[in-house]
Amino acid sequence: MMMMVIHDDDDDDDDDDDDDDDDDVVVVVDDDDDDDDDDDDDDDDDDEEEEEEEEDDDDDGGGDDDDDDDDDDDDDDDDDDEVVDEVVVVMIMTTTTTMTMMMMMMMVMMMMMMMMMMMMMMMMMMMMMMMMMRLLMRLLLMMMMVLYLCLYSRFFMSL
Repeated sequence: MMMMVIHDDDDDDDDDDDDDDDDDVVVVVDDDDDDDDDDDDDDDDDDEEEEEEEEDDDDDGGGDDDDDDDDDDDDDDDDDDEVVDEVVVVMIMTTTTTMTMMMMMMMVMMMMMMMMMMMMMMMMMMMMMMMMMRLLMRLLLMMMMVLYLCLYSRFFMSL
């Protein structure tokens, strides 16, 4: 059977009762049914636990006050995590918006380039067609002249 006594010192001056002189004592009883004859070992364990608590107090430099600071640090870590989450969300949103803007700009640029290329191609085709038409017109004119000469000469020959 192991007994652990937790001694609680409340320095609160809020209670003006006659119970101020009495300290609050909480007794926790742990029944070990496995080893009833090892009571001496349990006492040794209690001594070791008390030594560990004393060492912890020495390391922390005051004990309970530092535990409250640890809780505050945990709250700060939670706040930091929330800030990090918000920063990550903002970064994702900005990257997605910039990527979409870049994609839209690229699409507009591509469309403009394609339109310009199509216009250039049409202009080139028109130029080529005009040049071909010029050639065709020349050929047609030459043929008409030849035909005219032939007919004209024949007409004169027949006279």
